[in-house]
Amino acid sequence: MNNFEQELLKGDSAEKYKKRVEWEKSRAALEKITDKLGLGIDEDIKDTVATLNAMGIPTTSSCAGHTNREGEGFGLPYIQVCAPRPKDWQENIEAQNLWIESNKNTYEKMLKLLNEFYKNRFVESDVRLILHPIGIFGGFHLRNSREKQPLDSNDENRIKKVIEYQNEMKEFGDFINDKFMNTF
Repeated sequence: MNNFEQELLKGDSAEKYKKRVEWEKSRAALEKITDKLGLGIDEDIKDTVATLNAMGIPTTSSCAGHTNREGEGFGLPYIQVCAPRPKDWQENIEAQNLWIESNKNTYEKMLKLLNEFYKNRFVESDVRLILHPIGIFGGFHLRNSREKQPLDSNDENRIKKVIEYQNEMKEFGDFINDKFMNTF
């Protein structure tokens, strides 16, 4: 009996099995990605990134947030979303416009997901996830709405806040994963 037949016996539909395989391929592709220091994608955000990619939402960088990474201090969770740069984009206005349009469509798709996520969910305003535009071609960050300013100088309070932000990103990741597997 192959994996497909085993999953069907567990009660998964063929469509759900296909989505699971698609998600697992997306997750496996992330294992090959490293940053300039040779570090992979943070484990605590990797499933969320995999789900976004499986949903057709292209990500370009991310951070799960950290409270004690040596030499870096405190970092906040984010996921950067941007369509791939088109070939010859620097010389080609039409390619640039198509790139902008692609990012705009992705932004609208993400905004719809966030609106659904927050439909009956209430959190402190700084914890709430937002889409923050970056660059001139329509890329954006998914991040907490806290403005870029220093966190509370008390380490205990900073750690508590970063953990709140991490938890909200994780909740969103669980939400989109469930949506992808069951309805998307």
